[in-house]
Amino acid sequence: MRKLIFVLINILLCALSLTISSCSFYFGNLGDSKVGRPTIVDNIDGYAIIFFEIRKSSDESEFYAQKISPDGDFMWGQKGILVDTGYKNWGDINDFFSVSDGNNGAIVVWSANLSRQALGKSKVDNAFSYVTHITRIGLNGDIRWSKEISGCNSLLQDNIGGAWVIDTENDSNNSTISKINSEGNFVLNKEMPLLIDVVSDNSGGLITAQKTLQNRLVVQRINGFGNLIWSRSLSADLNLTEEPRINSDKLGGAYITWANILTTRNPSKGFNYSYGSDIYTQKIDSKGNINWQVDGLPVYTSEHNGNNPRIVADNAGGAFIVYSNLVQLNIQKVDAGGKLIWLQSLECKVKSFPYYSAKSDGFGGIILDWIQSGEERVQNLDSTGKKLWGDNGVAIVANSDLRSSSSILRFGNMSLISRDEKGGVFITWSSGSNSLMQRVDSMGNRSYGDDGILLNRK
Repeated sequence: MRKLIFVLINILLCALSLTISSCSFYFGNLGDSKVGRPTIVDNIDGYAIIFFEIRKSSDESEFYAQKISPDGDFMWGQKGILVDTGYKNWGDINDFFSVSDGNNGAIVVWSANLSRQALGKSKVDNAFSYVTHITRIGLNGDIRWSKEISGCNSLLQDNIGGAWVIDTENDSNNSTISKINSEGNFVLNKEMPLLIDVVSDNSGGLITAQKTLQNRLVVQRINGFGNLIWSRSLSADLNLTEEPRINSDKLGGAYITWANILTTRNPSKGFNYSYGSDIYTQKIDSKGNINWQVDGLPVYTSEHNGNNPRIVADNAGGAFIVYSNLVQLNIQKVDAGGKLIWLQSLECKVKSFPYYSAKSDGFGGIILDWIQSGEERVQNLDSTGKKLWGDNGVAIVANSDLRSSSSILRFGNMSLISRDEKGGVFITWSSGSNSLMQRVDSMGNRSYGDDGILLNRK
């Protein structure tokens, strides 16, 4: 079954790249991305597995996997492992998805047709229908299996060598969850109400945030067989709420955060209009019980809008809530009892701030990736809110021309980040026809030179 992917706005810009083949590091001028954003797998014994695309011609791509050490060594040869060759219309850029297979390998999802003839037949008006594939790559770079799937919006580890695939068609009120085991066999396929966000429960099941037909927010936990363990309806009205985000507490429960949109009545015109938004959070334990305030714990209520919230577990029963207020990026620590502990902020100087990443550092702190004054930067906050990598964090490349915010803000091409299990972080991104990677170590130093590593080597 083929999933319809509409053609993106076809913006063809010239990009000049210079690659020094005898050197590990990349120097050159990067334009707007023409390849899919590379994806990176968490928790590979301090190494990183990257899945990326190389454009061979206007309609042909090769898809590669590479394993990289903390020192920047390529473990799977100079070019990496060729996973497959596919065909896509020029200008169509698809995100990839990846998770660990639990055995130092990876499971990846990618989309393309497997022949030029199939690409030609797949054209419908101004759109192309691509085949979505899920592939398991072993710890030595061997391809264990590859299957076709209907589509994918999210991929999650099942903790026993397989993966959960979440698929939601455009304009659908429902989502489909599928489970594929370590041997590549489909063992579950289930339709559910529209899933807004999904995380693993760390026991083989899922915790989901669902939107009901009445626009209410429902959080549910299901086990590895797709059976319901508990369901909890929250007071949030999704007509007046930005899309909620959830994160697992690693014990079968979840943290949720959302932005309540504030409205008032305009008597003369007879309709409501919004004038701001506040940030709330909630914790649900492994039995489905509400732990914090019944209607949600207020995190941010101010004259400045709070928007685009994210939540990250602190591994001590509490969480970090991250949000923008159009002035700066704020990080609020909440303890296990629902008490606001400390507030930290990062300068962003972007009035509209839709793009940033946040992830646990594995040691009770949080790592953030964001835009400041045209540069993409990373910062590590410890459990007390202390900035570990200087006041302004670390730019992922030394030359801002190599990673300016223009393509990020225009195309949403934010980097992906992954822990290196040593207190540092891997960062990977695409720009022009290139896929690149950087590591920032636990001391805040760029490990892969000032400009990072070029993945798509000749």
